Amino acid sequence: MDLEYFMRPSRWVFYAHSLFWMGFLVARMRALTSDSSGGRGANQAAQHTDEAVHARHATALVRTHVAVIIGLYPALWITTTNTPTAPSLARGVTAIALITVGAVSAGWAISVFRSYRLRATLEIGHELCEDGPFRHVRHPIYLSFGLLGLGSAIWGNTPILWGIAALLWVVADLRARSEETLLTDTFGERYRAYIGLTKRLLPWVY
Repeated sequence: MDLEYFMRPSRWVFYAHSLFWMGFLVARMRALTSDSSGGRGANQAAQHTDEAVHARHATALVRTHVAVIIGLYPALWITTTNTPTAPSLARGVTAIALITVGAVSAGWAISVFRSYRLRATLEIGHELCEDGPFRHVRHPIYLSFGLLGLGSAIWGNTPILWGIAALLWVVADLRARSEETLLTDTFGERYRAYIGLTKRLLPWVY
C-alpha cells in the first residue's frame, strides 16, 4: 500500500470529510474557549433556570447517531477501494458541494449556539438560540450530518451508502422531535412561536 493508494481520485471525498470535521472541531473549541457571557443577543435569549433535564431517549439517540456516522466510513472506504476512479463531474461537484454546505452549517451553528451539548440536555442558563442558521432551520447541526451522508452517497452511489445516508436523516429527525418536545415543555409559547417561523431540518421545505 503506497501513497498512490491514498491519492486515488475516488478517495478525494475523504479530503472533504476531513475539512468537515476540522471545521466542526475548530468551531467547537472556539465556542468552548469564548466568553459565554458575550455574543449577539445574549441578553435577549430565553434561558432555562431550573434543574437540568434531558430529552427523552437522548442517550440512546446520540449513540445511534454516532454509530451510523462511524459506520459511514468503512462503507465509504470499501466503495472507494472497489472503484478507483472518481465519479462523474456532476456527481463529484454535487457531493463535495453538499458536504461543504454541511460543514458551513455545522460551524456556523456551533459558533452562535453557546449552549450546545452532544446529548440533548437543558442545564441552568441554557439559552434558546434563534440566531445564525437557527433563523432558518431548528436543527442545523443535524442538517449538516445529513448533508455529509447525502454527499457521500452521491459520491459513492452504492446501496449501502444510500442506506446509511437515509439512516442519518431518520435519526436526525428522531433527535429533533425529541428535543423539540423538551424545548416546548421548557420554553412554552416562545418555542411554539419559533416553530411556526422555521423548518425542522431543511430550510423552506421540512
